[in-house]
Amino acid sequence: MAVPIALGLPVELVYLAFSTWCSFASLGLLFVVLRRGFRLAYRVSVLVVLLCASHLLFLRAFARPVTDALGQVLTIGSLALLVWRAREPSALQRGGLALLNVLHPLARPQGIAFVPFVTLAALVIDRRRRTSAVRTVIELLVVPAAILATLVLLFGWWHNAAALVEERALFADWFTPRDFGWSLLVTVQVLPLLWVAGWRHGVDRASIALLVWIIYYLGVLVAARAPFWARHFLPLLPALLVLTALAIDRTRGHLRTVGLVAVVLLAAANVGVVAHFIFDRSNLSLRLLPSFSLG
Repeated sequence: MAVPIALGLPVELVYLAFSTWCSFASLGLLFVVLRRGFRLAYRVSVLVVLLCASHLLFLRAFARPVTDALGQVLTIGSLALLVWRAREPSALQRGGLALLNVLHPLARPQGIAFVPFVTLAALVIDRRRRTSAVRTVIELLVVPAAILATLVLLFGWWHNAAALVEERALFADWFTPRDFGWSLLVTVQVLPLLWVAGWRHGVDRASIALLVWIIYYLGVLVAARAPFWARHFLPLLPALLVLTALAIDRTRGHLRTVGLVAVVLLAAANVGVVAHFIFDRSNLSLRLLPSFSLG
């Protein structure tokens, strides 16, 4: 983004264009993960990607002058590399994960949460192949942490981090069980109901790993006392959608048809809410309920 900004283009316009491209890239990458990574049915993959494209949080981040869309691409990228590594490990995957572990915290503060999780996930995957655990930790945790620390010192970003911690009290009004509950509901919606049919005969290892990520990230939000804004729950979306796709793909016959129809209806409902926001010019805060705003 530095080049077009240096050439004189407005900063917000560059951010909007960048977020737009990141949003489209995340959809394409999600489709690749579902089709080639998990080898799911074409129809299931397409409809789940459609649900992602219509989800409230995804559309909230689309073409917005913040780094949420970039974070979405990085999140799906880490997921794709971990899935790829579980099937056929290579040095390229390890290098990609290390690079993403540097980019996640640079994209947004909550990106720090990805670094230990990705490292631990890689250790679990590599354990079956007797890959050196020390090497994995050095490449995925120690080296990225050293690079980030160097950047913080060189560019004086430590002051920004300190200011963020000091001003955390200003966001205390959004650190409430009510905000947590509503933001989680807006993110998850009714997707867990679609998982039940696919889990009738047990839960596969990939689904367990995704559930662990969801619980872990929610724990990080609580431990960090982050404001429970809906946009802070966006990193959960790829895991939720992959869980949905995996569950539907495991069903057959009428159950799969019901699941696919439910995905289409849910996507339509999300688009309907977004359309309401667009046409209601008086609701600039994107208020969903009297006590909750999508903001």
